[in-house]
Amino acid sequence: MRFLINDIKTTAASLSRVPGFVLTTVFTLSLTLGVLLAAFSLNHLLLFKALPYPDAQKLILMEQELQEGDRKFSGSQYFVAQKLMYQKQKSLESMALVFRDNAILASLRDKPLTEISYVTPEYFDLLGTPMLMGRAFTDQENIDSHKANALISEQLWRTQYGKDANILGQSITLGEQQYKVVGVVASSFAEPSNFADDANSQIWLPWDFHGQDEESWNYVYSATSAIGKLAPTSSIAQVTAEFNTLVDPIFQQNGRVGKAKHQAIVAQFQDFQVAIIGDNKYIGLLVLLGAGVLLLIACANIVNLFFSRAAQRQRALVIQATLGAKLKHLFFDIWLESLLLCTASMIIGLVIAGWSIELLRSVASHALPRLSELSLDLTAVAFAGVLTLTLSLIFSVITLKLINHKQLISQLQSSGKGTGAQVNAKVRNTLIASQICLATLLLLVTSLVMTNALNVLNHPLGFDDENLYNLKLDIGEGYPEDEAKMQLSRDLLNQLQKMNGVSKISRASNPPIRRGSSNTGLFNNDSVKLGHFSFVFIDDNYFNTVGLKVLAGRGYNQQDVRDDTDTIILSKAAATKVIAGIGNGNGKIEDIIGKVVYSAGGDTSTVIGVVDNIYNPYNHEKTQGAMMYFSSSRTNFIIRMQDGKTLDKSQIINLLDEHFAEVKVWKFTSISDIHEQLVYQKKLTLWLSLVLGLFALLLAAVGIYGVISYNSQMRRYELGIRMSLGAKSKRILLEFIGESFTPIAAGFGFSLLLAVILYSFAQQHINQWLSFDWVMVSSCLLALIAIALAACYFPAKKIIASDPIKALRNE
Repeated sequence: MRFLINDIKTTAASLSRVPGFVLTTVFTLSLTLGVLLAAFSLNHLLLFKALPYPDAQKLILMEQELQEGDRKFSGSQYFVAQKLMYQKQKSLESMALVFRDNAILASLRDKPLTEISYVTPEYFDLLGTPMLMGRAFTDQENIDSHKANALISEQLWRTQYGKDANILGQSITLGEQQYKVVGVVASSFAEPSNFADDANSQIWLPWDFHGQDEESWNYVYSATSAIGKLAPTSSIAQVTAEFNTLVDPIFQQNGRVGKAKHQAIVAQFQDFQVAIIGDNKYIGLLVLLGAGVLLLIACANIVNLFFSRAAQRQRALVIQATLGAKLKHLFFDIWLESLLLCTASMIIGLVIAGWSIELLRSVASHALPRLSELSLDLTAVAFAGVLTLTLSLIFSVITLKLINHKQLISQLQSSGKGTGAQVNAKVRNTLIASQICLATLLLLVTSLVMTNALNVLNHPLGFDDENLYNLKLDIGEGYPEDEAKMQLSRDLLNQLQKMNGVSKISRASNPPIRRGSSNTGLFNNDSVKLGHFSFVFIDDNYFNTVGLKVLAGRGYNQQDVRDDTDTIILSKAAATKVIAGIGNGNGKIEDIIGKVVYSAGGDTSTVIGVVDNIYNPYNHEKTQGAMMYFSSSRTNFIIRMQDGKTLDKSQIINLLDEHFAEVKVWKFTSISDIHEQLVYQKKLTLWLSLVLGLFALLLAAVGIYGVISYNSQMRRYELGIRMSLGAKSKRILLEFIGESFTPIAAGFGFSLLLAVILYSFAQQHINQWLSFDWVMVSSCLLALIAIALAACYFPAKKIIASDPIKALRNE
């Protein structure tokens, strides 16, 4: 051990005399290792790490989808089907129902809109929910018990209730209903991300209080789901078969008549971890691939540094060989130096990885699932240790290949030119080609991802979202009659319109773009489905307020809204689909005006207008802008402010307090903020791809320059002779660039071949993340070619511009 410690001290002292070599190696390696470790931790979490729930491998997500021939429609659930399975199933050990919604926490002064989960008691046992105080729901809160108890989150308890130790037993008011707090859920609880797309639940209530129609087959909900735990002898296939046998016959007999009678409801059950991760695993793999390529490029750079270091140590190695050192002794010395450098790099890399993980958790907490669990665990540290040892051995073996042990002793008396260790041309060319290949491949992939992100970010919405706001109000239960609600809607409209700075205002059930959608099908007279479209209820001023142009027919008027007429307006994309399904006319959108379409229940609607498409980043790939609009009077408003004027929540609250004390603000946000939320993941992807691409360019530039600079130094004597014999500098320079560019061209060619193969694979698995654009791809390739040419030009130019006599003297 004493000898080992002495060797380490000697090696450290030797490295201290070459600070440039040490700093360059450690900086390059630590940065790339930090990125790789963060990417490794992310992929380990997404692909391999078990969910933090008891018996997680037995949990399944239970949802349904409508099947119509070969087509399936997913994303919305029937309450009645979920409840039927919950009450009748026999193949599950346990099952829990979940419905996500939000409500105004009226017992607090500022009345915040709060995320709510309505659940059955099994939810807490299945997920092993930790409690900070009190208890979780039990049989006391079973379905049909109507026990008005509540659980609150530790975050809500700390921020809104001042960590009140006496919170248990206190009452909270949601809307107009009071609940007694029986427990506080600990902040360590990792709520499944498929139940918390936008924000984690702050309050949990018994299932009975969700307030939705759970007996009708005419309503579907996107925010409801179920968790099941497989019995020891059950499988997903068995549970699926049980659901289909139990539910679909009742579905066919209850309310599914008329135009939708050919539909069937089928189970869409899947492993809980697979359901949570979804396609996000491909994002993790892309990041890991990029980090791995960066490490390979960095390793090629470091190999060149080790070659230069070996040339510097040649005399010392000769002396060691003369004194009897064998090849294994020389290898140990080289390996120890490499190990010290790799260990220092890995320690710094772990710190960088920790920072990267914290940054990722802060900026992408709702863009990727399970990020709250992401950390540098023992698996990542073990991987770092193995990687450190592997890299040190690789660098040592490659460096040792440069040394001819049999010739070391004979070199002791040698001096002058040609006695230093030199890297043959084949190795140099391989280094250059590999760096170009890897950098090109990474740039091509990042360019495809960036193009896709830019396509979404730069796509016009179809309307101006500046100065546009969405206001959703809670009118309580003081207006049970429809006429009273309509009068309140008109009164609210009049008062809001009088606010300072308001330019236009309309009523609509939802903002023009949002996360989620309400959907239904349209049919022709022969029960043939024309399409499945998103819809919005609007008033007569909606298109004018939002800024949508009527392309054919007309918009709604006040009489349509007042009488709630059986009319419908289609977007251009929806009109095109409907025209194709009806099959008459010449295909122009004007042909749809006056046509009658049917709902799933057989109700008729007459098409009176066609308007421009809206681009909703959330679901455009699925809907392609197809929308339809129904007339209605609502208490949700779209408000457009005058240029230079803004609107904030306090102004709305003051107006309501003055004129409508019983009405509360449910949700208030600008359409621009909604758009920012919808494209946030694309922005994150864009910046991540840009950083990876720039880092690849930087590493490739440094690496290629280093190898070619080394090559030019090895040929300095040759170039000096040619210049002394009268060779033109320009000719020498062009020949040198041409020779140096040969491996660069080979690297480009091989990378393009790999890119074609990978692109074919990617189109089948991650096509939603990739978009091909010749301008972007060409720009990336031209940037890399320019860097490669510069790396070839400057080292040779430096020698050619110097005195040939100095080159001949090796000065």
